[in-house]
Amino acid sequence: MADVAELTKQLAALAAAPPADLSEEARFGLFAAINQARDAFMSPLDAALRFSFGVYETAAVRLAIDMKLFDIAVPAGGPLTATEIAEKAGADAQLVGKSSST
Repeated sequence: MADVAELTKQLAALAAAPPADLSEEARFGLFAAINQARDAFMSPLDAALRFSFGVYETAAVRLAIDMKLFDIAVPAGGPLTATEIAEKAGADAQLVGKSSST
């Protein structure tokens, strides 16, 4: 088996700087493999917490859709602060910050 520390380091590097020229097929394959690895290493407690609190992620996404936060963030083409997004959305910066960190 590959050295886990090295594999972890490689995955972290890949996540920090994903290749821009990755085909949709390669992206899908990598995504599937990562999900399979996550599921294989997830403890019963991890799974229970994931499923118990997953509803909050769904609620945060719904809130972001309703507030049109994706319509603001995606065209920016780069990172925006919660304050910048809130100003453009006419929303409370604290609410935007909390909904984006869920």
